[in-house]
Amino acid sequence: MRSSGFAEFDRLTDLFVQARDVLARAVREPDLPRESSDFLAAAVLPHVELVEEGFRFSLRASGIDLAELRWFVLAAGIGQTISDEPSAREAARAEELVQRRVRPPIVTQPNGEELAAIQHARIVFALLPQLPESAAHWPLRWPYAGYGDVDPPRRPSELASRIEELERHVWWTAAGRPSTADPAYRRTFGFFDTAAWLGSRLLGGEA
Repeated sequence: MRSSGFAEFDRLTDLFVQARDVLARAVREPDLPRESSDFLAAAVLPHVELVEEGFRFSLRASGIDLAELRWFVLAAGIGQTISDEPSAREAARAEELVQRRVRPPIVTQPNGEELAAIQHARIVFALLPQLPESAAHWPLRWPYAGYGDVDPPRRPSELASRIEELERHVWWTAAGRPSTADPAYRRTFGFFDTAAWLGSRLLGGEA
């Protein structure tokens, strides 16, 4: 592909192209070569984690309704009822004492990469169902040539679920346990397929 003149943009576009190709290979050959698994674990997964960090930094409670807040609270494991069993209550008291002794976590500011990653991911998720059928590379036969059946995330909880879905399937594939029959795997593949297409379009070529 051509160079955009921006090394970081070129690196990310190459990352998305390679990630898509490795995920496609996992569909055809469940036993990935070691270098492919290492690439997913060492290069692709850190980018997904960067997206996740960007989402956390960009999240604002004022833009979420009560039902959404409840979802995030439960997803974080907060607010769950404590068992009436004496042992459970004793464990809860011990945990509370430990937490009081622990130094509060340092609140860090985003360095820009996280916010850029989440904003890029938002665009990719939005474009995924609009990807031209001729540009889709899903290796199996499907009623749809593209991803028109995949709804983009519209609420923060939906976006959080899709990011977690990306992380889970990239990790499972890197660990040699690709769940290619799961519709979520196709959505994960579609994310990188769309990201690769978007990057190649901006570079004026094809990926």
